[in-house]
Amino acid sequence: MEPFRSEEFDNIVREAARVIAKRPGEMEVMRAICRSCMQVRAKGLICEMHRAISPGLVDCDFCLHLDCNI
Repeated sequence: MEPFRSEEFDNIVREAARVIAKRPGEMEVMRAICRSCMQVRAKGLICEMHRAISPGLVDCDFCLHLDCNI
């Protein structure tokens, strides 16, 4: 869980919390959450944990493609 103990991750979460704390409309909350997720993926913050769980993922870059559809 080391990626989630970084200043970079904390800043992303704090920004989303700041937006949500203002009690905006539902769409702005969804945008803040989506923006946070995209930033975490783009910065590769989850990759380290994912590789620890699935050591076979050597050249995975799925999360780095922000336009992927699940």
